Parts: sequence; C-alpha cells; structure tokens
Amino acid sequence: MNDVWIPSGQSHICEPRKRSTDAVTFHFPFTDCGAQSMVEDGVITYWVNMEAKQRPQRGSIFRDTPFNLTVSCRFELVKITQAWIKVQGEQSEFPSTLRNTGILRTEMRFAKDPPAVIELGRPVYVEVSLLKHEDKDLVLLLDDCWATPTENLYDPQRWNLLVNGCPSTGDSHRTVLLPVVPSKELTCPSLHKWFVVRMFSFVKPTTSENQVYFHCNIEICKRPGCLQSCSNEMRKLRRITPEPGQRILPSVVSGGPLLYRL
Repeated sequence: MNDVWIPSGQSHICEPRKRSTDAVTFHFPFTDCGAQSMVEDGVITYWVNMEAKQRPQRGSIFRDTPFNLTVSCRFELVKITQAWIKVQGEQSEFPSTLRNTGILRTEMRFAKDPPAVIELGRPVYVEVSLLKHEDKDLVLLLDDCWATPTENLYDPQRWNLLVNGCPSTGDSHRTVLLPVVPSKELTCPSLHKWFVVRMFSFVKPTTSENQVYFHCNIEICKRPGCLQSCSNEMRKLRRITPEPGQRILPSVVSGGPLLYRL
C-alpha cells in the first residue's frame, strides 16, 4: 500500500490522505489529478488511473507484480432540480422562427440536489437552457458568465467564470465546459449549455452570508452562422453576423444563491 499513487497527479492534493497496511485513501476534486470525463446518454463518467510503483531489487530487477487500477464514478445529469432563478429581458419577438409572437424563457439550474451547504473546492454543475422550445434551428450561446456575493448582477464584487463563452484565463481553476449530448430527456442539445465550476468564496463579501450567485449573458441565435469555439484553452472572440431572416436575442439569466462552508 505504501507504493500506490496517482501517476498523473502533480498537485499535493493528489497525494493519499491516509495510508495503512490494508488501505490507502485519496480525496480530490473530479477536475484534478489527471481525472478524465465523458458524457453519454445523460450520464457523466469520471475516471482516474492508479498504479503501484515498482521497487527494483538489488538495482536491476523487479519482484513486485505490476498493479494498475482504474477508478470510476458516474452521475446522472438529468437528475436536476431548479434553484431560485431570475430572468431578465425575456420578452422578444422572433417571427422568423416562432409561429406566434411570444416569450422565450431561459433558466439556470444545478445538477442533482446541491447540498444545503457546499464545501469550498467541490464541483458545481450548472445548466443554462431555453425552456419549452424544441426548434433545432435555434442555438443557445453563452457570452460572459460571472459570480457575485449578492443577487445584484451589477455588484462591484464579481468573479469571471466565462469570458466570450470560454473559460476565464484569470482563474487557476478554470471553468470546464461540458459537451451536451442528446438523450431521451434532452432532444435539442443546442438549447442547453453545461459547465462545471469549483465552489469558491469571495475574500471580502459585501454581506455576512456565505453565498454566491451565478449570472450569464446569453444569446439565442438562429442557424446558420451561430458559431462559438474555444481551442487550446485560449479564448476566441466570436463574430456573428446576422444573415437574412436571422435575429440574435440577448438576455441575462441568474441562479442561486449557493451556500458554502468556510
């Protein structure tokens, strides 16, 4: 057990928390220590590879049997619950797509039931979606996403999560964008966006409560020409020029509060 380790882990948090003659215990976030992930049929799977170091005998041979182990865990992303939400700028006409003039509603939700109080560093899974609409010609785009210690999206204290739809370069723990795949419960993946944020606190919050609100500027675009990409973890500015019959509808969606434990 003294030789079991995570070969892809470079951080001290990837080192075992406990060792004994019978067991070794690791404790780290899903986004660290070389963990990989895959989303399929509404289920996200994480896995990490472990092995035991082989110690040479008399400097030239090994007598230890090679040990390799893949540890995995799975979560159903479709089991989500609605948090308190606030939608602004939601009423817009879209005559080229909707049969009738109406309201386009968006919301922000958090995967599964978030615990009453979330530990700092724990992953928070966020979904932004367009409600009660199944037009596959529409695309939901995330622009800037940020967090504030109050429900005021213009609070002077803010922390950028996404900038122009891509992870902010100002955070050592980047926001992770997840691919959205179709499933029985999700037939229009273009109307949903998923990302993961590690829970954090503000250094000097404007209130005494340990809470964080999330906000996103979004755009609802009609295909074609709705492009958004991030490559090599570098931000690419998006340039969308509306084509004939196409309209881009800006809006803001907020979610929270999420409570954290110091």
